[in-house]
Amino acid sequence: LKLTLYNTLRTALMDKGSDHASVGQEMLAGAGTGLVQVAITNPYELIKIRQQTSRGEPISQTISELGVRGLTKGLGACLLRDIPFNVLYFSSYAALKDAQKPPEGALTPTQLMIAGLGAGVFAGGLSTPADVIKTRMQSDKTGRYRGLADCMRQMWGEGPHSFLKGLGPRLMLIPPMFAITMTCFETFQRMWFPQTVANHPALRPMLPRHTSAELVRNKLKQLEERLEATSSSSSSSSRVPAHLCS
Repeated sequence: LKLTLYNTLRTALMDKGSDHASVGQEMLAGAGTGLVQVAITNPYELIKIRQQTSRGEPISQTISELGVRGLTKGLGACLLRDIPFNVLYFSSYAALKDAQKPPEGALTPTQLMIAGLGAGVFAGGLSTPADVIKTRMQSDKTGRYRGLADCMRQMWGEGPHSFLKGLGPRLMLIPPMFAITMTCFETFQRMWFPQTVANHPALRPMLPRHTSAELVRNKLKQLEERLEATSSSSSSSSRVPAHLCS
């Protein structure tokens, strides 16, 4: 859902007749994707964190304690994390792909993986403070934090290092996860849905511009032609010359 939405927004924002999205267009597509993502996933994020920090508490009890209104807790912090993350990730991912773009042909899966890893380190590292704030607010059951600003103030009182807690594990998760996801998404998109790929030299399908059915038909036709050629050569070699028959 996230990558499909990003791809749709990016294509819609591109100038007519252009074969490339600008950095600003990449950022806007990322921001729009992050906004929709938070609206859909914030309740899930909240329930997940509560489940991870409680002992033996069923999901139904967590939802009952929070209530419908409580499921929006930490929404501001989630926006603070996910919108900048998406802006930074997708714009840097596009820039890293452009930097590796070959003169002809498409980027290889290895090059896509490198772009995904680099963008993941960049966006994941810079968004860590917002991730810490979000996690603290959504795991708080005692009412310690009165809001986003109060949470940030208390964390600052603990020392600037508190904003970078969990940086190592986050960088162990985000870069490889998004690198694998983006590589698989773009590779399969080019192979199966080439018509949805923007007309950019580095994004063109890896395969010729044919559908899967056309590729199969072409292979079968080539096989038939080879069999006919083999059959013709065999029949020609088996004929007895006329002067020998006489």
